[in-house]
Amino acid sequence: MADDERTRRWGVMAIAVALIASGVLLAVGAYQGGPDGTPDFRRGLIVAAAVLAFLSVWGLALGRSRRG
Repeated sequence: MADDERTRRWGVMAIAVALIASGVLLAVGAYQGGPDGTPDFRRGLIVAAAVLAFLSVWGLALGRSRRG
């Protein structure tokens, strides 16, 4: 059972790291490119905040499922 729990934890961590990496790439892309072609940090912050909010809700849901 301990190996199963460890494998599951590594899988969840791998997915979280992949989501963070893709969020960073999306935020950088949103920062660099816009309709007029000028960089704007606000677009990158909006994307980063959306990814952070998604991961927070996901983490809370996983935490609740482990307790219950």
